[in-house]
Amino acid sequence: MRSKGLIITGMLLLPFCMGASPDSPLSRPEPGGAEMPPRRVPGEYIVQLKKSGDDGKSFLESQLRGLPLKDVKLVSASSQYYKLKFDPDPGLDSVKEALSKSSRILSVEPNFLYQKF
Repeated sequence: MRSKGLIITGMLLLPFCMGASPDSPLSRPEPGGAEMPPRRVPGEYIVQLKKSGDDGKSFLESQLRGLPLKDVKLVSASSQYYKLKFDPDPGLDSVKEALSKSSRILSVEPNFLYQKF
C-alpha cells in the first residue's frame, strides 16, 4: 500500500520536475546560436526634452560636455526627441546623471532595437 502511494506521488510531481534537468528544453540555447543579439544600439540614447524656444541640440551638448558625445540628432521636432551618439559608450547611468541637473529633460533611454514579427 505504501509503495502505491509513493508511485502516485511521484507521478503527480513528475511534470513539475521538467526544468530541473540540465537537458530540459528550458536550458537549451535558441536555434541558430547560443547568444541573443543586442537589444539596443550600443552608444546611442534617446532623450526627450520639454518644449522650449531654445535650441535643443546646443542645450544637450552643453549638458553633456564631460562625456564623449559624438553626435546629437533631432528625431522628432513635435515631441522633442533627440538621438545621442557616444564613442565610447559611457553607459545609461552616466548619461542620466549628466542630464539629471536640468528640469528640461523628460526621459532618457537606450536606443532599443525593435523588430517586426
